[in-house]
Amino acid sequence: MNDMEIFESQIDSSKDLYLTAYVCYVGKTSMEIRVDVSHSEDPKDQVAAAYSMFVSRDAEDYSKTYSLPDLSFEGENDEAKCLLRQELGKKNKKRRMEFAANSAFKVPPSSEESIELHGLFRKSLSTKGAKGYTPIDKTQREKLILTHVQDKNVHGKVFGGYVMKEALELAWSVAYLNGDGTNPFYLHIDDVSFLRPINVGSIVNFKACVAYVKDRLINVQVVADILKNNQEAEQEDERVFEVHVTFTVKDPVTPVIPVSYTHGMLYLEGKRRVNNLSLL
Repeated sequence: MNDMEIFESQIDSSKDLYLTAYVCYVGKTSMEIRVDVSHSEDPKDQVAAAYSMFVSRDAEDYSKTYSLPDLSFEGENDEAKCLLRQELGKKNKKRRMEFAANSAFKVPPSSEESIELHGLFRKSLSTKGAKGYTPIDKTQREKLILTHVQDKNVHGKVFGGYVMKEALELAWSVAYLNGDGTNPFYLHIDDVSFLRPINVGSIVNFKACVAYVKDRLINVQVVADILKNNQEAEQEDERVFEVHVTFTVKDPVTPVIPVSYTHGMLYLEGKRRVNNLSLL
C-alpha cells in the first residue's frame, strides 16, 4: 500500500530532486517507510511526500510472513525527531484502519449521506434536475494490457511500478477528459493497493472513472482485474489492483452524479477521500 501527497502542482524539472527515506513505523510483520522529496537538502523546499507500507516475507517460503525486530533509535543523532516520526507513523496506521473500517462499501451511509444520495437520485430521474451533472458511468474508460516477460520483477511476477504507471496514466486521461481542458495536476495518490500478484502473460483490464468532483478537485478511482478465458468461465475475474487519485485543475469542473447504488457508494468514497485531504 502506498500514499503520496504532492505539495507543488508543477515540480521544477530543471532542478535536482533530493529523496530522504526513513522508517517511521514497524509492526509485527509490516513496516511503513516515508520518503520526503525536495529540491534541496533544506526541508522548506519539500515538494512531495510518500508513504509505503511493506509486508515482510520469509526468504525461503515467500507465502509466509516474517516477524520484524522492534524499531530502535539507539545511536541516532536526533532521537526526538525519530520519536516524532514514529508517532506520525502510528497515527497514519490508525487513520488507515479507521478509513478502511468505515468504507462506504462496508458500512451503511450516515443519515446526512443518505439524504444527499436521495437528493442526487431524485435529480437523476429528472432531465431538468440532472442538467449540470455528468453521470459517473459516462466518465468510465478502460484499457486492456497483455503483460510480458520484460515487465517482471525479481520474484517473477509483474513489476508493481509498471502496474502503477499504467493505472496513473489512465487516471490522468480520465481526469483530463472530464476536466476543464487544462492539464490536470496530481494532488494526492492514496491507497495504492496491490491485492494479488500478477503472473506474466496475464491479460489485465484497467478501469477508471471519476468518483467525485469538488470545485477544481477531481477524484478518480482505478481498478485492475485479471480476465479469464472461456475455459475458465466459471471463475470470476480477479481484482488485483486499486488506487484512488485526486487531481486539481485550473477552473471548476462539472460535478458527477451517481445513477446506481454502486456508483452512489463510489461517490461517497471519493467525497470522503477529498474531504480527508485537509486532515493529512
